[in-house]
Amino acid sequence: MPLMHQKAESLQNQLFAGFLKKEPLKHGIIFLQISLTILYNMLHQIIDGRSGKWLKWTAGVSLFSLIACFVLDKLVQHRKSDKALRRLFRKKHIQATIHYTNAGGRQLRYLAVGDDNLPTLFFLHGSPGSLSFYQRLLTDPVLLQTFKMISIDRPGYGYSGFGVAEPSIEQQTNMIQSVIEELNTIRRPLIIIGYSYGAAIACRLLMNHPGIADGLLLLAPPIMPGKEKYFWFTPVVERSFIRRIIPRLFKSINTEKFYHAGELTKMLPYWNRIRVPVLYVQGEKDSWAYIANAGFAQVQLTNVPWLRIELLKDRGHFFTYTNQEIIRQRIFELYSSLTNASVTAIHPGSA
Repeated sequence: MPLMHQKAESLQNQLFAGFLKKEPLKHGIIFLQISLTILYNMLHQIIDGRSGKWLKWTAGVSLFSLIACFVLDKLVQHRKSDKALRRLFRKKHIQATIHYTNAGGRQLRYLAVGDDNLPTLFFLHGSPGSLSFYQRLLTDPVLLQTFKMISIDRPGYGYSGFGVAEPSIEQQTNMIQSVIEELNTIRRPLIIIGYSYGAAIACRLLMNHPGIADGLLLLAPPIMPGKEKYFWFTPVVERSFIRRIIPRLFKSINTEKFYHAGELTKMLPYWNRIRVPVLYVQGEKDSWAYIANAGFAQVQLTNVPWLRIELLKDRGHFFTYTNQEIIRQRIFELYSSLTNASVTAIHPGSA
């Protein structure tokens, strides 16, 4: 029996065992391997000669890429299931509620934790991400003593239509605004925290609905059109068949990246609508959202009571992943300024 046929037969046996053990991920991968192994075997028999070697190499790379995309789609999702979230909060003896709601023709998932009688924090994650990106803050005992906290899966991420992104920042804003209005237990002050792409959503939310919140915390925000890292392959992927086969998480990331500059340009006439205190925090070595965004914020946010811009030394774009303590500290600073004294503005480069 040819080697490739033997491999296919072995994979079939593993597939049957996978079904018996109810391991969907395992037998799903094996099923794809069987199909690709048989296809590769057919190509191997058809193709011959020098050109055949080149074609076989190309076919092998293509098949490997397909398998890699399938595996990545299952393993790289940046999200937690309802079951995993409940287990996380139960382990820490924290009562959390998971909600699904319809907004703008889509289903969105969000999580709420904390006392309804406390001031509110509303978290918007970046790209990639999900509501669980903020899990360390959502389980922080000091924050829980002071705030009710809500974190949402933005459209295209988590369990809010995973892999089906909403390219329009305004449409995302309308959906999130509907969720906030639905939450009749929100107590003021309400602070909105947006990281990376979520920061642009937060800004648009305050532009369209100036009275919806009392303070804005922007973390590593790409808010100036064209002043962020772009990739040459983004338009290639978005406009070709490749988009059909890449993992769902990457579909959402790519779509948002492709349309982002245009969406930010649409926001240019409305920056003067933001009228709440803004705390802007960014790593001075940020190579994803360029430091020019800080100067842009200083120029555009002309009607806010105060703007504090803080550039963190020796930090990059992903400081929020490695040290969420920074976010907690800035939350309390912003909250204190809303309830007590004002904050002296810090200009770019002085922090």
